[in-house]
Amino acid sequence: MFNRSKRPSSFPKLVFFLLRLVQLICAVSVIGILAYFLYHLWQDGYTTPYEFSLLDFASAATLLNLLITSVLLCCCGLSPLYVLIFDTLLFIVWAVSFGLLVRSMGSTTTQSCSTANWGNADGIRVCHMFKTLVAMSFIATLSCLAMVVVAVVARRKQAMHKYEPAHNPTNIRTADTAYSGGGGGSMPAHGQLYGAHPVPPAYTPAPHHDGKPEQQYSAQHGATYYN
Repeated sequence: MFNRSKRPSSFPKLVFFLLRLVQLICAVSVIGILAYFLYHLWQDGYTTPYEFSLLDFASAATLLNLLITSVLLCCCGLSPLYVLIFDTLLFIVWAVSFGLLVRSMGSTTTQSCSTANWGNADGIRVCHMFKTLVAMSFIATLSCLAMVVVAVVARRKQAMHKYEPAHNPTNIRTADTAYSGGGGGSMPAHGQLYGAHPVPPAYTPAPHHDGKPEQQYSAQHGATYYN
Protein backbone atom coordinates (compact mmCIF):
# COMPACT_ATOMS: atom_id res chain seq x y z
CA MET A 1 0.00 0.00 0.00
CA PHE A 2 2.74 2.39 0.94
CA ASN A 3 5.42 3.61 -1.41
CA ARG A 4 8.27 4.84 0.78
CA SER A 5 10.67 5.68 -2.03
CA LYS A 6 11.59 9.29 -2.61
CA ARG A 7 10.80 8.97 -6.29
CA PRO A 8 7.71 11.02 -7.31
CA SER A 9 4.44 9.14 -7.53
CA SER A 10 3.75 7.42 -10.82
CA PHE A 11 0.08 8.45 -10.68
CA PRO A 12 -1.02 11.46 -12.76
CA LYS A 13 -2.56 13.48 -9.96
CA LEU A 14 -4.96 15.44 -12.15
CA VAL A 15 -6.53 12.30 -13.61
CA PHE A 16 -6.45 10.55 -10.25
CA PHE A 17 -8.32 13.27 -8.35
CA LEU A 18 -10.72 13.90 -11.24
CA LEU A 19 -11.81 10.26 -11.21
CA ARG A 20 -12.00 10.29 -7.42
CA LEU A 21 -14.21 13.37 -7.59
CA VAL A 22 -16.57 11.61 -10.01
CA GLN A 23 -16.70 8.60 -7.69
CA LEU A 24 -17.41 10.87 -4.74
CA ILE A 25 -20.33 12.55 -6.49
CA CYS A 26 -21.80 9.24 -7.62
CA ALA A 27 -21.44 7.56 -4.22
CA VAL A 28 -22.99 10.49 -2.32
CA SER A 29 -25.85 10.74 -4.83
CA VAL A 30 -26.59 7.01 -4.61
CA ILE A 31 -26.54 7.05 -0.80
CA GLY A 32 -28.85 10.08 -0.71
CA ILE A 33 -31.40 8.61 -3.13
CA LEU A 34 -31.37 5.24 -1.42
CA ALA A 35 -31.86 6.91 1.96
CA TYR A 36 -35.04 8.57 0.63
CA PHE A 37 -36.38 5.31 -0.82
CA LEU A 38 -35.54 3.23 2.24
CA TYR A 39 -37.17 5.74 4.56
CA HIS A 40 -40.51 5.45 2.76
CA LEU A 41 -40.19 1.68 2.38
CA TRP A 42 -39.60 1.22 6.10
CA GLN A 43 -42.50 3.52 6.90
CA ASP A 44 -44.81 1.33 4.82
CA GLY A 45 -43.46 -1.85 6.39
CA TYR A 46 -41.41 -3.14 3.46
CA THR A 47 -38.04 -4.83 3.78
CA THR A 48 -34.91 -3.52 2.12
CA PRO A 49 -34.44 -4.93 -1.41
CA TYR A 50 -31.11 -6.67 -1.85
CA GLU A 51 -30.40 -4.44 -4.87
CA PHE A 52 -30.49 -1.43 -2.56
CA SER A 53 -28.32 -3.19 0.03
CA LEU A 54 -25.66 -3.94 -2.57
CA LEU A 55 -25.73 -0.37 -3.83
CA ASP A 56 -25.35 0.91 -0.27
CA PHE A 57 -22.33 -1.35 0.25
CA ALA A 58 -20.74 -0.24 -3.05
CA SER A 59 -21.21 3.44 -2.19
CA ALA A 60 -19.82 3.12 1.34
CA ALA A 61 -16.82 1.09 0.15
CA THR A 62 -16.13 3.64 -2.58
CA LEU A 63 -16.16 6.55 -0.11
CA LEU A 64 -13.79 4.71 2.23
CA ASN A 65 -11.46 3.72 -0.60
CA LEU A 66 -11.19 7.18 -2.12
CA LEU A 67 -10.56 8.72 1.30
CA ILE A 68 -7.71 6.33 2.12
CA THR A 69 -6.07 6.46 -1.31
CA SER A 70 -6.26 10.26 -1.55
CA VAL A 71 -4.61 10.70 1.85
CA LEU A 72 -1.89 8.18 1.04
CA LEU A 73 -1.15 9.77 -2.33
CA CYS A 74 -0.72 13.21 -0.77
CA CYS A 75 1.19 12.13 2.36
CA CYS A 76 3.45 9.11 2.00
CA GLY A 77 2.96 7.69 -1.49
CA LEU A 78 0.51 5.18 -2.94
CA SER A 79 1.24 1.85 -4.54
CA PRO A 80 -0.47 1.27 -7.92
CA LEU A 81 -0.97 -2.36 -6.93
CA TYR A 82 -3.21 -1.33 -4.03
CA VAL A 83 -5.36 0.83 -6.31
CA LEU A 84 -5.47 -1.90 -8.94
CA ILE A 85 -6.73 -4.53 -6.51
CA PHE A 86 -9.34 -2.52 -4.64
CA ASP A 87 -10.71 -0.58 -7.61
CA THR A 88 -11.06 -3.85 -9.51
CA LEU A 89 -13.17 -5.19 -6.64
CA LEU A 90 -15.21 -1.98 -6.59
CA PHE A 91 -15.74 -2.20 -10.33
CA ILE A 92 -17.11 -5.72 -9.98
CA VAL A 93 -19.44 -4.68 -7.14
CA TRP A 94 -20.71 -1.63 -9.04
CA ALA A 95 -21.21 -3.62 -12.24
CA VAL A 96 -23.24 -6.29 -10.44
CA SER A 97 -25.26 -3.64 -8.58
CA PHE A 98 -26.00 -1.75 -11.77
CA GLY A 99 -27.09 -4.93 -13.56
CA LEU A 100 -29.41 -5.99 -10.73
CA LEU A 101 -30.89 -2.49 -10.49
CA VAL A 102 -31.67 -2.31 -14.20
CA ARG A 103 -33.18 -5.79 -14.13
CA SER A 104 -35.42 -4.95 -11.16
CA MET A 105 -36.65 -1.70 -12.70
CA GLY A 106 -37.50 -3.31 -16.04
CA SER A 107 -39.21 -0.96 -18.48
CA THR A 108 -39.18 1.86 -15.92
CA THR A 109 -35.65 2.67 -17.05
CA THR A 110 -36.79 3.65 -20.55
CA GLN A 111 -40.21 5.12 -19.74
CA SER A 112 -40.69 8.86 -19.79
CA CYS A 113 -41.40 10.60 -16.49
CA SER A 114 -44.89 11.91 -17.34
CA THR A 115 -48.25 12.01 -15.62
CA ALA A 116 -49.51 9.33 -18.02
CA ASN A 117 -46.97 6.87 -16.64
CA TRP A 118 -46.57 8.07 -13.04
CA GLY A 119 -49.91 9.70 -12.23
CA ASN A 120 -48.92 12.86 -10.35
CA ALA A 121 -46.04 15.12 -9.36
CA ASP A 122 -44.85 12.77 -6.62
CA GLY A 123 -44.71 9.90 -9.07
CA ILE A 124 -42.77 12.02 -11.56
CA ARG A 125 -40.27 12.95 -8.83
CA VAL A 126 -39.80 9.28 -7.96
CA CYS A 127 -39.27 8.50 -11.66
CA HIS A 128 -36.53 11.12 -11.93
CA MET A 129 -34.86 9.80 -8.80
CA PHE A 130 -34.88 6.27 -10.18
CA LYS A 131 -33.31 7.41 -13.42
CA THR A 132 -30.71 9.42 -11.50
CA LEU A 133 -29.92 6.34 -9.43
CA VAL A 134 -29.36 4.29 -12.58
CA ALA A 135 -27.22 7.00 -14.16
CA MET A 136 -25.04 7.47 -11.07
CA SER A 137 -24.55 3.72 -10.76
CA PHE A 138 -23.47 3.48 -14.38
CA ILE A 139 -21.06 6.42 -14.09
CA ALA A 140 -19.58 4.97 -10.90
CA THR A 141 -18.98 1.68 -12.71
CA LEU A 142 -17.18 3.43 -15.56
CA SER A 143 -15.09 5.57 -13.20
CA CYS A 144 -13.87 2.48 -11.33
CA LEU A 145 -12.96 0.87 -14.64
CA ALA A 146 -11.07 4.01 -15.67
CA MET A 147 -9.19 4.00 -12.36
CA VAL A 148 -8.17 0.40 -12.96
CA VAL A 149 -6.71 1.41 -16.33
CA VAL A 150 -4.84 4.33 -14.70
CA ALA A 151 -3.44 1.99 -12.04
CA VAL A 152 -2.20 -0.46 -14.70
CA VAL A 153 -0.42 2.35 -16.59
CA ALA A 154 1.09 3.70 -13.36
CA ARG A 155 2.31 0.24 -12.35
CA ARG A 156 4.06 -0.23 -15.70
CA LYS A 157 5.66 3.17 -15.43
CA GLN A 158 6.84 2.36 -11.92
CA ALA A 159 8.34 -0.93 -13.11
CA MET A 160 10.22 0.85 -15.92
CA HIS A 161 11.77 3.31 -13.46
CA LYS A 162 12.59 0.53 -11.01
CA TYR A 163 14.62 -1.52 -13.48
CA GLU A 164 16.24 1.40 -15.30
CA PRO A 165 20.07 0.89 -15.14
CA ALA A 166 22.10 3.59 -13.51
CA HIS A 167 24.49 5.56 -15.69
CA ASN A 168 28.09 6.09 -14.44
CA PRO A 169 27.61 5.11 -10.76
CA THR A 170 29.51 7.26 -8.32
CA ASN A 171 31.13 4.30 -6.59
CA ILE A 172 33.00 3.18 -9.72
CA ARG A 173 36.28 4.90 -10.54
CA THR A 174 36.94 5.46 -14.18
CA ALA A 175 40.29 5.03 -15.84
CA ASP A 176 40.86 8.76 -15.91
CA THR A 177 40.21 9.01 -12.18
CA ALA A 178 42.63 6.15 -11.55
CA TYR A 179 45.39 7.78 -13.56
CA SER A 180 44.81 11.20 -12.05
CA GLY A 181 44.91 9.89 -8.51
CA GLY A 182 41.26 10.74 -7.76
CA GLY A 183 41.67 14.42 -7.04
CA GLY A 184 44.99 16.10 -7.56
CA GLY A 185 47.45 13.43 -6.40
CA SER A 186 50.50 12.33 -8.30
CA MET A 187 50.15 9.76 -11.05
CA PRO A 188 50.63 6.22 -9.68
CA ALA A 189 53.44 4.05 -10.96
CA HIS A 190 52.79 1.32 -13.49
CA GLY A 191 53.03 -1.46 -10.93
CA GLN A 192 50.88 0.38 -8.39
CA LEU A 193 48.08 1.02 -10.88
CA TYR A 194 47.65 -2.60 -11.96
CA GLY A 195 48.40 -4.23 -8.61
CA ALA A 196 51.74 -5.79 -9.72
CA HIS A 197 55.05 -5.65 -7.93
CA PRO A 198 57.18 -2.59 -8.57
CA VAL A 199 59.45 -2.99 -11.55
CA PRO A 200 63.10 -3.06 -10.55
CA PRO A 201 65.25 -0.32 -12.00
CA ALA A 202 67.17 -0.94 -15.18
CA TYR A 203 70.63 -2.33 -14.69
CA THR A 204 73.70 -2.79 -16.86
CA PRO A 205 75.83 -5.88 -16.25
CA ALA A 206 79.57 -5.71 -16.09
CA PRO A 207 81.21 -5.52 -19.51
CA HIS A 208 82.73 -8.67 -20.98
CA HIS A 209 86.33 -8.74 -22.22
CA ASP A 210 86.10 -11.75 -24.53
CA GLY A 211 85.52 -9.65 -27.60
CA LYS A 212 81.74 -10.19 -27.74
CA PRO A 213 79.45 -7.26 -28.03
CA GLU A 214 78.30 -5.88 -24.69
CA GLN A 215 74.73 -6.75 -23.73
CA GLN A 216 72.41 -4.45 -21.86
CA TYR A 217 69.05 -5.38 -20.46
CA SER A 218 66.18 -3.02 -19.94
CA ALA A 219 63.80 -4.23 -17.25
CA GLN A 220 61.19 -1.69 -18.24
CA HIS A 221 61.01 -2.76 -21.91
CA GLY A 222 61.73 -6.44 -21.38
CA ALA A 223 64.17 -6.63 -24.31
CA THR A 224 67.85 -7.27 -24.76
CA TYR A 225 69.80 -5.21 -27.19
CA TYR A 226 73.39 -5.03 -28.21
CA ASN A 227 75.79 -2.16 -28.30
